[in-house]
Amino acid sequence: MSYTRKVLVIGAEPATVSLYNSQLEPAGFSLASASLGDPILEKVRDSKAEAVLLDLSSPSPGGAEALRRIRGESAFESLPLFVL
Repeated sequence: MSYTRKVLVIGAEPATVSLYNSQLEPAGFSLASASLGDPILEKVRDSKAEAVLLDLSSPSPGGAEALRRIRGESAFESLPLFVL
């Protein structure tokens, strides 16, 4: 049985998520996505992701707030979070 690593992409446009997926899926990653308008902490918790990609280039507001909330949650303090 192969092991798939899970990554949550937050705030990216659908085309960007598709691009990330095309690059990361062959390397064994499974992607889930969330918008900045979603309840971020719930999405991170439910996704059981091993890493988060937070796209701050999105025209949607709230990227900095999402970053603050994720980093403020003790359960996610060791979760790798990449800001794009």
